Amino acid sequence: MTCVALTSLAVIYNGLISIMLRHNIQKDGFEIAQVEMANLEQAPWPIGETRKESADFEIETKITESQALAEANKLEVIVYEKGKNRPLVNLVRYE
Repeated sequence: MTCVALTSLAVIYNGLISIMLRHNIQKDGFEIAQVEMANLEQAPWPIGETRKESADFEIETKITESQALAEANKLEVIVYEKGKNRPLVNLVRYE
């Protein structure tokens, strides 16, 4: 009975640690995306795409002419976890 209880606690503890680590990765990715968006807003960047890497993330920035809004540019920052295809964060702004 004690072994079953300890095993259950270990599984629950492992799950909680995994959730907390995932949350930290998402928080860090969002902070990086916010900084990159601020950089795009402050400096005059040409229309196009850039891609760079940090220790844990791949950051893609895109500036395109908006089709929906006349005379506006679409600023987009996409942050991927290194080695993953699904975006972790995708920020979009029109200016």
